[in-house]
Amino acid sequence: MSNIKIDPEFQALIPPLAPQERNQLEENLMSDGCRDPIVTWQGWLLDGHNRFEICTRLDIEYRVTSLDLADKAAALDWMDANQLGRRNLTPEQMSILRGRIYNRSKKTQGTNNQHVQAKSESGQNVHFQESKPTHETLGDRFGVSGKTVQRDGKFVSDIESLEQYSPGIGQRVMSGEVKRKDVAETAEIVNSIPESERTPEAVKEAIAHNHRAQGTGDNEWYTPQEYVESARLVMGSIDLDPATSDIAQQRVKAGKIFTIEDDGLAHPWQGNVWLNPPYSQPHIRQFMEKVSGEALSGSVSQAIVLTHNYTDTAWFHIGVSGASAICFTRGRIGFVNPEGKKAAPTQGQAFFYYGDNTAAFREEFSKYGFVVEVMARQIARELAA
Repeated sequence: MSNIKIDPEFQALIPPLAPQERNQLEENLMSDGCRDPIVTWQGWLLDGHNRFEICTRLDIEYRVTSLDLADKAAALDWMDANQLGRRNLTPEQMSILRGRIYNRSKKTQGTNNQHVQAKSESGQNVHFQESKPTHETLGDRFGVSGKTVQRDGKFVSDIESLEQYSPGIGQRVMSGEVKRKDVAETAEIVNSIPESERTPEAVKEAIAHNHRAQGTGDNEWYTPQEYVESARLVMGSIDLDPATSDIAQQRVKAGKIFTIEDDGLAHPWQGNVWLNPPYSQPHIRQFMEKVSGEALSGSVSQAIVLTHNYTDTAWFHIGVSGASAICFTRGRIGFVNPEGKKAAPTQGQAFFYYGDNTAAFREEFSKYGFVVEVMARQIARELAA
């Protein structure tokens, strides 16, 4: 089976697996074998990229099904349609998949022209011949309105237009770390700049000024002083800030710091920790894994972590796993950029508290929002005992 070829464009369409999902897939393949076939077109891998890599590496047998498709556009459509047929997709993932199919249809056939019908070996329709406009035909196919399909197409176009300014944003949207509203608002900011003036530097400045790209990779934003002082009051001291800069330390004044050059993830953490992690992926997930693990192990006595309140993301739930309490802010925090400009974020924030002084955290941070205690830390400790 060594003649199977990998196309980077095909591979980029596959939603990324979280580490635990990939580990579970590997365990399943090792115990049960590869029950679903690897799907190819003209030798190019369409479906089963993760299974193919694991099976090849571990020498696990697999079957191959070859599809007869008209061209590469049809292969791309098949891949997106195949993903849409799976369960547990987020609304944003479904929107991207529909939008990609719609935009490819517009390029090849025009918005109001007909689709041509073709079928794969599995019998799945790739294109349909209809008298309706393309967006309505696809809406019927996917069980949504035609207008929804058009909005999906714009969503995908916005993501693609932002890739040159924020590489990898498409994958971050697919993984749930960047929200649709952030994409739309950031694209609006970019499009407001005259095309002749739309340099990477001008775009970055416009995004920074509006603070609408916190999820798209712009990480240099500092926490207002009052929140840092509340954290110091609760914990008694700030012994470590593992994701900081010299400018941020004018406010935080931690006993020990790690900057981006130091790579705080590579060092042990101890004592009382203040953390405002970078909000881009994979950094935020890595920092949430680190602080939760250090808190559960006892290396970190206490920690207070400030993030966006993206409760549906994997990294947020990782953060909860070691936390004792969380404060969900009333209103939005006006972060400050290196030039001193105050931001206007498009979402609220959350403070995670790790430690045993939950009462002090609740008393102090209740003035910023409502505080909830979580049982995850206690349950984790009981399981580890």
